[in-house]
Amino acid sequence: MDFIIHRLFNKIIPIEVGRGKKDRKQITHAMNNYNAEYGIIISNKTFKIEKEEDIIYIPIQTFALL
Repeated sequence: MDFIIHRLFNKIIPIEVGRGKKDRKQITHAMNNYNAEYGIIISNKTFKIEKEEDIIYIPIQTFALL
């Protein structure tokens, strides 16, 4: 896990950032540790914003514009 966002009402969102194909293992572990509803993976191998179950995938180019 690379970042944690702390939202209102104590909701935590773990974020994993990296190059190459990121798997679910690290973000799922962080989600379980912090009892998070969902996690975010930011990667250069994702070409569009997608949601797969409880994980949101964001392309690094899109994240850079935020």
